Amino acid sequence: MIAPTGMGKTVLAKRVLNYRESRHAYICVMATKPVDEELSELERRRYMRVKDNKIWTAASYPRLLLWPDAGSFDNLSEQRKRFRSALQGMWKAGKWTVHLNELRYLTDNLGLKREINTLYLQARSSKMSLIGETQRPRSVPLEAFSQSSHVFFGPCRDDEDLKRISGIGNANPKIVRIVVQGLERYQFAYVNAVTGNVVVTKTQPFTLAKAS
Repeated sequence: MIAPTGMGKTVLAKRVLNYRESRHAYICVMATKPVDEELSELERRRYMRVKDNKIWTAASYPRLLLWPDAGSFDNLSEQRKRFRSALQGMWKAGKWTVHLNELRYLTDNLGLKREINTLYLQARSSKMSLIGETQRPRSVPLEAFSQSSHVFFGPCRDDEDLKRISGIGNANPKIVRIVVQGLERYQFAYVNAVTGNVVVTKTQPFTLAKAS
């Protein structure tokens, strides 16, 4: 999911989590910010907020909000340690859905590019599902787009960004560019990388989504 801040991508991501919940999937949401009201709302949906987790087998609690301490430069190494351990545990156990909130922060600031890149390439064989969020399609692994079956693009007018997102799977790059350029706030272009279909959908501001 690619969109600037305030365009509704976390609201959209939580709609996808709804679907995964209906499939009785094991879910881990990786929270990176000191405060995030949108992700905190998941606690009301029976997600258990934890700073760390050691059990990734079927004995684990099925809905985790993994939220190590943040807000200080001193927390970076601990964040990296906790998130890396979680990714390793879920990959080994298999069948987890992982929500990578702030994908660029995880790959760049915490130095987890190699680990996340590996999961995009190999996690499907372990029946893992990755849900990644980023504000722009830069400084994140190309595999986040090339290895994804489903991609959501928010409004974009930047030429370099449009070039990077236009070659997704079997989708016609010209159609993707035209559609994404014409999107309005809270609109997303859904691209099915397998079939090449492109569909425009719309989410809501967080305040309205929370009320509904």
